[in-house]
Amino acid sequence: MPQYTRRRLIATGLGAATISASAGCLGDSNSNQGATAQASFFVFGDFASEIAGGVTTAETLVPIGRHGHGWEPGPKMQGTVLGSALFLYGMEGFQPWADDLVTSLRDDDADVDIVAAGAGIDLIEGGHDHGHDEHHAGEHEDGHDGEGEYGHGGETPWVWAGLYHLEAGSYTYTFHDGPDSKMQLAVLETEEGGDHGIHHAEEAATHLYGNHDTHTPVEDGGTLTPSSEALYHLRFADSGETTFTLDVETEGHYVLFGQHVPAEFDATLTDDSGSAIEPEVTESAGEHDHGGEHNHEHESDHEGDHEHESDGDHEGDHEGEDGHGHNHSGGTDPHFWLDPERAKQAVDNIQSGFVDVDGDNSETYAENAETYRDRLGELDDSFQSTLESASKDVVFVAGHNAFHYLGQRYGFEVQTLTGLSPDDQPTPKDIERAQEIIAEHDLEYVCADPLESQTAANRLVEETDATEILPLTPIPGQTQEWADEDWGYVDIMENVNLETLATALDAE
Repeated sequence: MPQYTRRRLIATGLGAATISASAGCLGDSNSNQGATAQASFFVFGDFASEIAGGVTTAETLVPIGRHGHGWEPGPKMQGTVLGSALFLYGMEGFQPWADDLVTSLRDDDADVDIVAAGAGIDLIEGGHDHGHDEHHAGEHEDGHDGEGEYGHGGETPWVWAGLYHLEAGSYTYTFHDGPDSKMQLAVLETEEGGDHGIHHAEEAATHLYGNHDTHTPVEDGGTLTPSSEALYHLRFADSGETTFTLDVETEGHYVLFGQHVPAEFDATLTDDSGSAIEPEVTESAGEHDHGGEHNHEHESDHEGDHEHESDGDHEGDHEGEDGHGHNHSGGTDPHFWLDPERAKQAVDNIQSGFVDVDGDNSETYAENAETYRDRLGELDDSFQSTLESASKDVVFVAGHNAFHYLGQRYGFEVQTLTGLSPDDQPTPKDIERAQEIIAEHDLEYVCADPLESQTAANRLVEETDATEILPLTPIPGQTQEWADEDWGYVDIMENVNLETLATALDAE
């Protein structure tokens, strides 16, 4: 995770038109205020509003009713950010558009401070820690065929998968210096292209990663062949390039499942003419990303999204274009704010950001932040005292696996339909596994995020002994109902998540 969180940037590289537009925004809205802030995500914007108090303003760029992972901004957004003193985002890799904006602000030396709310926060490993309390960890990890130790919620033992269409022949896979001296890699043939091609090969890849008898070391200059019986351990040279030969006997679709993202090693796959071969589709720790020559638009499928009129700052919204909502290629779970203690650390980061750009009001920011941290402590106490009497210890969420921190903090197990990314679509196998979990734990309720599709939840209630859908949310945004109630993070945690957990865990 990057360590730069509050870098002050001096405006020297902006074009004249951009400077003029920015100055207009500042002159219109900031002349009688302290430092204004724009946030890339509702939770961080809400934290900032609490810290800002009456001194200044903090806004969230994502419109009400939109899922903060699937939404992408329109063309006016950058001008809005340039007219503010602070830009708040989660962390690198959480929202690709925010990463792009941060890069642009830095490259242009924009006069906007950048605050990563998640800087310095201890994150759970998404691929290996299922967010269970210690007493539950591993209890059900071997209970579902074909999933082994990685079986819950669509999680995988690899970090990156890429599907290629390859003709028969030899290819050169070149790696440069990277973060590790070795890497595990499975190379598997699959029957079709696209996302389905990756999914069809996942079970075989999981078997290879979990079966030590299949592990095969390969040194610099060695040869790889597609195989369902070998997990290659690539060993890289101490410095410079390392190359491997990939021999393909038959034209078709092949999936590479890697322990690292190739970009970490500036890795390239080339054919015998030296031309780079790009994957048709990639998947990084739960995220589906369409690359190469086969880029196409993907509309975000969140049935809970509410269309609405928005002001000019949000015109031209593009949901899901050029990638998906967030990428956890580093293998960590970014939903830290569901743990109120970790949320306090984000408050500290945001408070420091305000103080850096508006030191004259530092005492007010400190007082507001302390008041809000106390409120987060009270929220934590409410969860602890309410859930300590729970007679059940498992909840099922018909959605993505965003509740590690909540389950770990309060000692219950969260089973989910899909993996870390909200863009994951459930497969028939996911539905079958969900039905087994509901039956195994005699679950009366299926939980679902109001900002995501309710289709799978409705189906599970129809096809199992579960009787009702309850709302449980990682707070990726604000529904219109919550906005009408003027609910922020703490209110949603209390009135939605705590109420649902008290019911689902039989703690009432």
